[in-house]
Parts: sequence; C-alpha cells; structure tokens
Amino acid sequence: PLTVRPAPTAATTHAGDDVFIEVEMEPASAYVQQQVRYSIRLFYAVNLLEGQIDEPQVANADLRRIGNDAQSSRMLADRRYVVVERRYLITPQQSGTLKIPGPRFKGRIARPGSYGSIFDPGSSVTVRGEEQALEVRARPQNASQPWMPARAVQYRDDAAALPQQLRVGEPVTLSAELVALGLTAEQLPELSMPAIDGAQVYPDQETSQTADANNNTQATRARKFAIVPSRPGTLELPERAITWWNVETDKPERAVLPARSFTVVAAANASAVSGTAQPAQSGEESVAPGAAVPSLWRIAAIGFAVLWVLTLLAWRFA
Repeated sequence: PLTVRPAPTAATTHAGDDVFIEVEMEPASAYVQQQVRYSIRLFYAVNLLEGQIDEPQVANADLRRIGNDAQSSRMLADRRYVVVERRYLITPQQSGTLKIPGPRFKGRIARPGSYGSIFDPGSSVTVRGEEQALEVRARPQNASQPWMPARAVQYRDDAAALPQQLRVGEPVTLSAELVALGLTAEQLPELSMPAIDGAQVYPDQETSQTADANNNTQATRARKFAIVPSRPGTLELPERAITWWNVETDKPERAVLPARSFTVVAAANASAVSGTAQPAQSGEESVAPGAAVPSLWRIAAIGFAVLWVLTLLAWRFA
C-alpha cells in the first residue's frame, strides 16, 4: 500500500514563485532528548547561478545533519521546479517551547534570456522559510534511568551459540550488543555483566558507534565478556534487561536477554582443581591445595607490566 499525503502548505502557497523554501518538521511534539526530523527543501524554477542555505541556529538543542543533499524535480502550477532537500535531526535538551528560526537562502539567479552567460552577473535573490515551534515535553515520571527515548531497541547476545557443557578453568567468550534507532551512542548505557555465582567475569573494552539510518541515527554499543567457571556444577547466567521509552507507542518497554543455564564439569587435570593436595613425589615440590595454573589474563597482565618497566628504563637512558 502507498499512502499519499496532501502537498505541504508551503509548496501550495508559493507555487509560481521563482525560488522558495519549504520546511517540514516531524513530530511537532517530542520528549526531551528525543530526535526530531527537520527537512529544508529549496524549490527553484529558474537558472540558479549560485547560492547558500544558512544552517539552522537552535538554542537548547543539538543539531545533526544527516546524509547529503538530495535533488529531485516537481511540477507545481505548470512549472517544473528543481528541489534540493537537506535533512537534519534536532535533539532538544530542555522542556518547553523550542523556536526554530526559518532557514534563509541567499543566491544569484540568471536574468531571463541570458541562460547563465559568464557575462551576466545575475540578480540576487533571498528567500526565507517559515519558523517552526516544537513543543518539548519533560521526561515521564515513570521513565527509567538512563532515559532512552527511541523508535526501536534491540538487545542481543550469542549465549545460545555457547556450548552447553563448560569446563572449570577454561574461559568462554560471550558477545553482547545493544542497538537503538533514534539515539546516539552517547545516550546508550554501558554494557555490563552482573556477578555470576561459580565463575569469574572479565569484560573486554567496549566499542560504540553512531550511524545514519532512514532519516534517524542508529546507535550501537558492543562488548565481549570472558567467563571462567571456577567449580563444577550448574552455572546460571542471569537475565539482563534494559528499559527504554518507545516514542512510537509512548510507552515504556524492556529489551530482555533471558537467563540461561550451563553444565560445568571438572578440569581435564583433576589434581589441579581438586580440593585435596596430592603427595609430592621424590625430588618434586608439594603443590598447595587448590592451586591452579595462572590464567591467560594474569600472564598477559604480568607481561605487559614487565614491558612497561623496560620501556620506562629505555626512555630514561635515552
């Protein structure tokens, strides 16, 4: 199905003019830190020699330009217009009425009959679009922290792809990702893992990015966690959830990662993880009960510390 909307008022009002500007804002009312789409369309039916559209100046709001200028054509009042569209995202930071001044275009058009000759300086033209008023609502009282007014949110991990049987002392890597449409990466919470009974958790460095997507921004945060079981039995990965505000339905929602269970078996070298010390053989040193081979993380940390000291000494001698 194709929904056909009425032509914007500005295009109907100015049809027949040589040059005019049309402004569109959606939605007309938004929450604090919710993204609002703002479009500027320049219509011209004459030979345009040069020109520039001033950037909107908006107080108490963040302005982000998305994509490149798009060019098309449209018939209005029996005249063919070239249409140049420029799109922005406005993120208000304060509740109340936000005034967005009308954009201004200033340029030069060729005189009739000159067809853009280099000897024709053209005539100057200045047009301005309509001012917009955005009603900014405060965050709802029942909204969670952090405040995430988004169009869609996905929270996912690869826990289902992990082996169902784990082994004591052997790490497994769990990858988690949070994706939100209508937010920037700075608005997303840091990804974390709660404490797991019977295991050690080592988080990796988090990565984040913000990209343009369908006249919105798409924010992504991703992180990996190394999980090292410390005893045989059942390992319970707890449920993790993030609450966000759906601006399409105007209701809070939860993005949930379900709890999962894994079976943990003893290490391959049982004596290394056994609670009872094995008697020392002749010529060998006794091993303390519960002693285990240092993990890869500890070895890496010690190696980096030694390299840091050597680098410091080399710099000192230099």
